[in-house]
Amino acid sequence: MGLRQVLGLELIEKNPECRAVLFDAAGRAQLFISILSLGTALLQYANIEAGCTSVKGSEIAWNETEGRMQTDEEADAVDMDCQGKVFGGLSPSSTLTTMASIANVLIALTLPTCGAIIDYSSLRKKVVLYSFYGLWIGNFIQVFTSEGTWMISVVVQAALCSVCYMFHQASILAYLSEVVDDEEGLKHINASIRVWELGFMLGFTILAFILSTIMGLGVLGQATLAQALACFGSIPFFWVVIKDLGEREAKQERPKGQTLFVAGFTKIIKTYRYLSSDFPECRKMLIAAMFFESGNANIVNASIVLITNVLEVENPTMILLLIMVITVPGAAMAPTAQKIWGLKFSMIFVLSVNILASLLIIFWINSPESAKYVYVLGILYGIGIGSSYPIQRTLFLALAPYGQEAEMFGIWQCCCIILQWAPGLIFTYINEVTGSIISAICVIPAFHAMGLLIVLSINLEQGVEAHKATEHLRHKAVGVGGSTAKVGVE
Repeated sequence: MGLRQVLGLELIEKNPECRAVLFDAAGRAQLFISILSLGTALLQYANIEAGCTSVKGSEIAWNETEGRMQTDEEADAVDMDCQGKVFGGLSPSSTLTTMASIANVLIALTLPTCGAIIDYSSLRKKVVLYSFYGLWIGNFIQVFTSEGTWMISVVVQAALCSVCYMFHQASILAYLSEVVDDEEGLKHINASIRVWELGFMLGFTILAFILSTIMGLGVLGQATLAQALACFGSIPFFWVVIKDLGEREAKQERPKGQTLFVAGFTKIIKTYRYLSSDFPECRKMLIAAMFFESGNANIVNASIVLITNVLEVENPTMILLLIMVITVPGAAMAPTAQKIWGLKFSMIFVLSVNILASLLIIFWINSPESAKYVYVLGILYGIGIGSSYPIQRTLFLALAPYGQEAEMFGIWQCCCIILQWAPGLIFTYINEVTGSIISAICVIPAFHAMGLLIVLSINLEQGVEAHKATEHLRHKAVGVGGSTAKVGVE
């Protein structure tokens, strides 16, 4: 596969709306990846708030006498278990996972409304725009995160940024099958989106690390810098989205007497029943996604807690940067892997890699002495995360019916996030009860394993045959500002 194809440049030449989709991936990637630096900083602020001054190897302690952060030597000299709590009773190490669980509950409750807006109104582009504005404003607020405002940043991340990000992603992905001409184009644009996302995540992380090093910033200063870079770096890309992305007409008429909220949930239930009866293999993929996406979504927060509190690495940036580096070739190889191994086996391979990485944490990379091997973990998670998204989306679309692409992406997004709160909540419970972060991390491979078992049960041939039988309902690609017909199953 040539570079032009990997980057989606050929698709852009065919339809400028593809440029909007790819530039959107570049813009939102920066706003998304900045949570790595912010998450590390929030974890340190939580430790400071709780009075946890004995986490060795990390400058998270406060020198009360001199009014400054402790040095490594001062922090290492303190040797006691911290029993401090934040938010009225949480251990500091549970802050990120609890924040993610709350965010995912809010997303699960509100995302169906987003799907209803896409299906039953001509406001799809406005959802793309306003969700970006909300995400940008939330990130801008977090630029001012400090010891006195870190709790506000936690709330903003959970209640605003996470919800707006998912609304934005769902609305932009609803365009995919309408901006390409065939299944090959769909495979390539899915892979190209992931390459753009991961490429800009990687470039952003490298730039933030270099600038923070030159400026002599610590973990806390790096978080502020990263949020500022994300806010200003995303603006030119989103300007292209505003310019190139077209409006869309309502696909269907909203049922009388139903609010968008009710219509959204009703549509999801109806669509799920329809898939259960006519497309059972597609339904299996949706159920599998509930589990493996819940595992994927909690990898980053769990890794930050592991690296900082268990492996006692002062700054996890280099390890997280390695994951970003590996995710780019991981995403680029996805179409080739699907072509050689097939859709189902490629998905099995990805899930197996993620399970292996988590098992290495549990049985090997679980102490400061084994911290030097954490780069093996970075490589495996990089491959698993990088190739996962294009492969899983392509497999789902190969099983889903044509003619109702927006609602298919809507139910896909809903299933992907509906259980994402669970691993974080279970992690928090195990961590609070046992005090063992390693034991709490076991929840991630458990969710991946459940997803893997369900993927293994999918009959790919039957699923693809049912999918092809609906090809006459397929939306065709449209140009800039074009509209699609109102096609769908009621």
